[in-house]
Amino acid sequence: MKLAIEHSHTKRTIEGAFNICASTEDLRSLARQIEARLAERPDISYGWISILSCEPFQETAGLDPVGWDAP
Repeated sequence: MKLAIEHSHTKRTIEGAFNICASTEDLRSLARQIEARLAERPDISYGWISILSCEPFQETAGLDPVGWDAP
């Protein structure tokens, strides 16, 4: 699996297995949004889709995420 993620001025590539930390509802929202974007564009074979956030991210205790635009 190879994915590219874009946020703000930064793009990251993920190749292979990875982990996502989020609430159950946020994970369900992500899955629903991906399914909806694919249904809107059934002929897509490669390209960007937008994921919209309805609530701010709630950091999990004990984790220090690195900011996207950190130097």
